[in-house]
Amino acid sequence: MTSSFPTLGEIFGLDHLLGPAAGVRPRRCHLGGSTITTGGNARLPGRNTAPVRMVQSAESATVLDELGQWLASTELPVGPISSDRRTAVLRDVVGHYFDVLTGAIENLSPNGLINQLIARDEALLHAEALSDETLSSQISCFGESSQLAQDLVRQHRRRTEAAVASRFLIEYVAAVPPSGQDRLTLETYDHLLAIAAELISRATLSDAIHHGFSESQLSLLKSGRLGVSRGDRYEAGTQALAAARAESLRKISLEPPRITPEKVSEPPSTDVETALLTEFGFTLMDLAHGVGEVIALGDDRCTEEPHTLPISEVIERLQSGLDWSQEKAEIFIDQLSLRPRANFLSVGVEAWPWRYNRDWSYLRRPFVTVQPHGKELALIWGVRRLWSTGLYWIGLVYSGRMRGRSKPMRQLMGAIRQAQNKAFETLVEATLREGGCSITASGVSKVVGKKLKSAEGHDLGDIDALGISPAKKLIIVAEAKDFELARNPTELANEADDLLRGEKSAMRKLGRRAQWITDNLARILSHFDVNGNAAGWTVLPVIVTSRDLVSPRVLASTIPVIPAETLKAWVESEIKRCKRRRNEGYKRRKYR
Repeated sequence: MTSSFPTLGEIFGLDHLLGPAAGVRPRRCHLGGSTITTGGNARLPGRNTAPVRMVQSAESATVLDELGQWLASTELPVGPISSDRRTAVLRDVVGHYFDVLTGAIENLSPNGLINQLIARDEALLHAEALSDETLSSQISCFGESSQLAQDLVRQHRRRTEAAVASRFLIEYVAAVPPSGQDRLTLETYDHLLAIAAELISRATLSDAIHHGFSESQLSLLKSGRLGVSRGDRYEAGTQALAAARAESLRKISLEPPRITPEKVSEPPSTDVETALLTEFGFTLMDLAHGVGEVIALGDDRCTEEPHTLPISEVIERLQSGLDWSQEKAEIFIDQLSLRPRANFLSVGVEAWPWRYNRDWSYLRRPFVTVQPHGKELALIWGVRRLWSTGLYWIGLVYSGRMRGRSKPMRQLMGAIRQAQNKAFETLVEATLREGGCSITASGVSKVVGKKLKSAEGHDLGDIDALGISPAKKLIIVAEAKDFELARNPTELANEADDLLRGEKSAMRKLGRRAQWITDNLARILSHFDVNGNAAGWTVLPVIVTSRDLVSPRVLASTIPVIPAETLKAWVESEIKRCKRRRNEGYKRRKYR
């Protein structure tokens, strides 16, 4: 297995993967009298874009009132709900919302229903892309105050709420097509979207409580509504992180565009293509070409979006356009399709819309299989979602998060994560040097020829990165953690366990290594050819993460947790503080 993999950013920039291969051509749109070239962003305007519809506050209020009426029927007493009953009550609430939602959908006519739902998702994708494209123009028009960052947070939260709820409606209707007579009116859609959003919100809160992040208290109010306390560490941490990211985005948009030389990226490696072929029946290049061929087919044959064509015609196009066998074309469509099943929840957690990286997610399966009355099996897709799915698959692969059943895929994911971790260790070492440490190292497994071991003889593992400032008598020992963004409480729980909770957490492991260095300063100095005695030295442990995370904002840590982007400034600050610490009689700290 090779250990050299392109970065996610490089993959996203591969023209031959999702540029010309996907039939994406630069388009122009008009905004306030100005013409914007999309640069091939397929999420921006095509034809027949539906109006953007967010979750309406009035409908949310109605849904909350309806929940209150149902809670009254359960004989739940007015007043605080005990802490040990919170998740049980929320589970019942989520179940109630699901029953109400499915009952309302059962009454709808299937004629054109999935098309309408997909059109709403396409509108949200378009709005998101347009916001990205016009951010710098907004700043030029309205100034660069931090108020814009606050607005970005609110806009992003509203779009995310609507997008997740919208995808849930698509996934449910695709799995359990209704057979009613009612037409989907705007009022009905708003109500369904509000129910879906509330269901997802309460399920997410339940997970946050279950995993020990949220301290929110529940109560049944006199009005009949379910009350949820605000302002706990979990809510404050997630809001602060969202604000920090929005402010970062605002600042980036103010920078002049970077001019970089044209570079030809290499195609996916043999290991990547073999793993994808074994796991799914097609390669990453096949995915890109298949997506591009279907987009081109829709442009050629369809006059309205979303696109609808018989499956047989799509298969025929994949065969003729890409020289695929019928079997390969069918496998490709099958792996990227949502289709009816007897019970929506039969796939377990794969059906839960508040979870990410799900096999039966619309993010991963952009085709919807339908059987129109009296007609042959057909596929429906939105061009923006189909294009985005290519990036979604690539992201799963090159971030090491693609779950696999086959040995080649499991090996590939392990190799990618290992390569990324090593690359991040090297980056952390380089940043320690930039911050003022004249001696640095990464992947330190032995000191003076011997492994790091505890007094009991336990292997303490490698030091990811280490920086020494002989002039200031400072040693910084860093644990480098390359994390993907945790997007829900379950992923956050995994992040917290890896980072801060338990004996196997990075905090505990690094603490033991820092203590070993403190107890063996003479050996460390000898190993790195540092002259002088071991008196007066300071050992500082730090956990460096590849991105700003929620868990350090929510959970307490005895060791600093620093995002890589701020590490240099932190190191410079600590070096300046060294003299003051020694003057104040700084004592060596115990990290056990």
